[in-house]
Amino acid sequence: MAWWQILAAGQLVESNPHSSFFFLFSGMHGIHIIVGLAGLFALLYRTREPASGPRWQMNTRVLANAVALFWHYLDGLWIVLFAPLLFVKR
Repeated sequence: MAWWQILAAGQLVESNPHSSFFFLFSGMHGIHIIVGLAGLFALLYRTREPASGPRWQMNTRVLANAVALFWHYLDGLWIVLFAPLLFVKR
């Protein structure tokens, strides 16, 4: 919705670098949310089935590790992005 409002106001990506950063960061945020939720739903779907051997367990463990690594990466990214705000003088 905010994208449409910015475009309707005439703040195009080519004319204003600030709007291009907004589009870039909000787009990356949306992609990360979609990928993270897709991983969580895939893991939820995968763990609803009964375990059927070591190959199934190995594939589920790999998926669980990938989803956990992704979400921990995002946690670290939030810390890196917000840590400088602690040092900004008011």
